[in-house]
Amino acid sequence: MNQRTRTRTRTIHTAVEIAIAVVIAIAITIVTGCGGNTPPAAPAAVNATSTLLPLPGITLPASGFLSPAMIGQVWEFKNGFGDVCEIHVEAPEAMTRTEADGTVTEITWTDPDRLVAGRGGVNIVLHYTKGVSRCYWLLGVEGAELWFVLHQREDQSWRSIASVILLPKGCPWCGKDGAPSTARTLITYDIEDNQPGMPVAYQIGPPTMRGGDAAITLETRASGIGSAELTFNNLIPAMAIAGPADGEYFATSFRVGWVRAMDFSVITDTEELNACTRGADKDGNSPGCLLANISDQYEGACGHERWIWALGLGFLRVESPNDGGQVKNDPRCATSGDQPGFDAKDPRLTIVRRGI
Repeated sequence: MNQRTRTRTRTIHTAVEIAIAVVIAIAITIVTGCGGNTPPAAPAAVNATSTLLPLPGITLPASGFLSPAMIGQVWEFKNGFGDVCEIHVEAPEAMTRTEADGTVTEITWTDPDRLVAGRGGVNIVLHYTKGVSRCYWLLGVEGAELWFVLHQREDQSWRSIASVILLPKGCPWCGKDGAPSTARTLITYDIEDNQPGMPVAYQIGPPTMRGGDAAITLETRASGIGSAELTFNNLIPAMAIAGPADGEYFATSFRVGWVRAMDFSVITDTEELNACTRGADKDGNSPGCLLANISDQYEGACGHERWIWALGLGFLRVESPNDGGQVKNDPRCATSGDQPGFDAKDPRLTIVRRGI
């Protein structure tokens, strides 16, 4: 879930302008240490190697992965170091709160038509918080907080339309010329619509799929507009991005597959996959296994995350290999996202839902 895109910003102070250009350039997962203008390459459609396809008669409807009925839930995640982070499922609302140091944090929303980032219909906010900088979201940034706004499309899948970001103690790239800064940083970043005929950018929630379907890969370009504030109001003028070559590369690949019920890791062993399929009932329940939608998201040069979605539960696991976006397994991405003291590719940084 990176949002590493070319931005157009309003007139703002230099430090925050750098924050938008740099922090949003790595946004959802830190993507550093890579570059280049390699021509786009399609993500590999990775399918399970099982000789028994995972229940072709079972349908996983898009509306079952995320819905307004989940508003009010708190999803607790833990990584392999024991660090805990949370996602609060919320309705978009204006908010004012006073922090422990007396600082006031405010999210404005004054749109008379109650449009969120210019979109009506059904919108949900996934509000990310953490107590330890090493935990997801925005690895290595202390106190990073994200209100991630998702919009439900006509087919009931979900796309990101805005990221509202609070970095209360700055970040390692928020200063001038990408230098570290401890200054409190506020950013709202709205996603533009693409030209007609192009896939939408940042499709996050899976479409409706059936067990046994081939992977669905959506490639596109992504662009957006940032501003130094926290708001659900619209920042985007009535225009689409310039065309298929504008913005940053973005692709999402969705497939149905089996994951382990104990930690929601993807099952790739043929014998284990077949055992899950053989043990399944008509509803897709199988001992020790969970039928899930596996979403690989690729962005820019190095961005790559994998989300595991399950019906009625939302998402259960996030891996952040950052091993290549536009070009898969790009060797330039070997140190992407690394921070002093830890390797961003350490599998212990994977977050897994608790209490399921």
